[in-house]
Amino acid sequence: VREVIDCFGGAPFIYAHIGGMSLSEVELTILKDLPVLVDTAMISTWMKQEEFSIIAREIGSKRILFGSDLPWGRLDQEINFVENAKLSDEEKNNIFYGNALKLLDLDCANK
Repeated sequence: VREVIDCFGGAPFIYAHIGGMSLSEVELTILKDLPVLVDTAMISTWMKQEEFSIIAREIGSKRILFGSDLPWGRLDQEINFVENAKLSDEEKNNIFYGNALKLLDLDCANK
C-alpha cells in the first residue's frame, strides 16, 4: 500500500469504512503508520461504539472523515453513532467537519 501511496506524490488517500469492515490489531498498527485518512461510512452497522472510540484515539481524530454511505447507510444512525462515541467535542468536530475543511482547503472562519 505504501508503494502505491508514494507513486501519487502526496495525494490524499481515503480508506472507506475505517479501512475495512473489521480491523484486527495488526491492521490497526499498519493503518496508524500509513499517511491516509479513513471515513466512518457504515461503521454503525458492524462496529461497537467502544471499538470506534479506541480506533479514533489510536489513529487520531484528525485522520477520520464523517461518512454515511448513502443511500445504503442511514445518515441519522451514522451521526448518532459518532455523537455517542466516547470522544471529546473537539474530536467529534474534527470528524464531522474539521477534517473535510482541511482536506478541501476551505477556511470558512476567514470568509
